[in-house]
Amino acid sequence: MKEKFYESFILSLGAFLVGISSALFYVYALHAPLLRNLFMGYSELKPIFVLPFSFNLSMVILLFLLSVPIYIAATLIPSWRASTLDADEVMR
Repeated sequence: MKEKFYESFILSLGAFLVGISSALFYVYALHAPLLRNLFMGYSELKPIFVLPFSFNLSMVILLFLLSVPIYIAATLIPSWRASTLDADEVMR
């Protein structure tokens, strides 16, 4: 169970960090090439669209708490239930 917890924690934390960093890179470094028209519309009145950088730590913590513990619980609960069953019941 401890190894399963470590495995799911490392996997979900890595996916969370890769997702946050790739989203920030896409929006702020590449200037969101596919989403730029959604943000500013197809208007030619303002051809330069600069998105100000804003990092809200409480929102990142909320995203972390809504994704990582849920994934850990989704992997630990079935493995815990399977480990508490008798071997005879599992084999049938």
